[in-house]
Order: sequence, then C-alpha cells, then structure tokens
Amino acid sequence: MAGGNHRSTNRGPATGNPFLPLLLDVGVPLASYYLMRHFGVGMVMALAVSGLVPAVRVVWSVIRERSADGLALGVLTLTVVSIPVAFLTGSPKLLLAKDSLGTGALGVWLIISVLLAKPAMANGIRAFLARTEGSAAAWERLSVDSTAFRRCLSATTLVWAVGFIVECVARITVVVVLPVDTAVWAVNIVPAVVITSCIVIQGRWIVAMTRMIGSRQAENDRETAAVPLRVAA
Repeated sequence: MAGGNHRSTNRGPATGNPFLPLLLDVGVPLASYYLMRHFGVGMVMALAVSGLVPAVRVVWSVIRERSADGLALGVLTLTVVSIPVAFLTGSPKLLLAKDSLGTGALGVWLIISVLLAKPAMANGIRAFLARTEGSAAAWERLSVDSTAFRRCLSATTLVWAVGFIVECVARITVVVVLPVDTAVWAVNIVPAVVITSCIVIQGRWIVAMTRMIGSRQAENDRETAAVPLRVAA
C-alpha cells in the first residue's frame, strides 16, 4: 500500500521540469514574437504564430492525459476563435486580451460553485493538503462532518475567484492602455502578481485546514489503534 501511495504522490513531478510549462506558455511566445517582429513580421501575424505554442501544448496535454480539462479546452477555443477574428479586424490587441476572457469566466464559475456549496478549488487544494492515505481519509471525513472545514474551502475558492476576475480586468486594461509591443510582456506581469497575492491571502484558511486535517488524522489513528483492544476484550 505504501508503495502505491508513493507512486501516486510523485507521478506529477516525475513527468518533467516543473518550470517547463512556464517556459512554453510565456518564454517561447515572447521570444518568438519579438524575433518575428525584428524580421518585419506584422503584429497580428506575430501574435497569432506565437500564440500557437501554448495552444499546441494544450492539445498535446489533452491527447497525452486522454482527458478533457475544461479550462484547457476553453483556452484552446479562445485561441482558435480569436486568431481569425484578429486577422479579419486587424486587431493585435484582441489576441492579447483573449486569455483574460478565460480567467474572467473561471472566476465567475468559482463564485457559482461556492453558491452551490461545491467549491471548485477543493480538488486543487486537496492535492497539496491530502497527500497521504491518512490525510486523504481525514479530508473525506472533514468535508462531510465539519462546517468550519467547508467554510475554509469556500473562502479559499472565493479568494481565487476574485483574483481571476481582477486579473481579467487588469489584463484588459493593460492591453487597452499600453502599446502592443509593451503590452506583450506587461500582460504576463498581471497573472504573476495575482497568483502570488492569492497564495498569500488564502494562507490563513490553508493553515486552518492543515491543522484540522492533522487533528482528524490523529483521531482516526487513535480509533484504528483501539479496534484490536475492543475485539480482544
């Protein structure tokens, strides 16, 4: 059993460099854009071609994992739709703003999930806080029995919901206000700031959930240890 848990826990990191997605989604598009611009390629064409790299990565990820992630497909759809629209309208700013539509929609969906008492960030948070069999069992019991635990899940989900909506508004503002050549790199600062802020702000609820999981896990261990004694008696 321990060996199985070990394989499951380490499957993600073992697949490759954790910085590779950042390089492919940000570094390669930026470098290819400025390279094409240096050689006289038009703004719309340069943005369209550089945006294909993240799109290809999304397609490859879906094929490799054999599962359709809703957000990933949303990003791909926005890319596919916005490129021909940008060519027709001649608007490179539309291509730069397209990603914000996805994060804005995600923020709205997170709010709806909280209102439905099914916070959508639960699985993502669980991946970090419930890495072992014992902590996973504690998570399951708390998510059913503890109102305080569920409130923490809702609070963290709302933090990310607000963050994504702020990112959407800020990104569109950057695209509208700044020249395209500046906005190309400036738009990547916005999500970095938002993500860092969300991680910091959610800390109080993450700490609370970590403590609750630890306490519940210890209680589960005591109950398990007491079973043989009752049977023997």
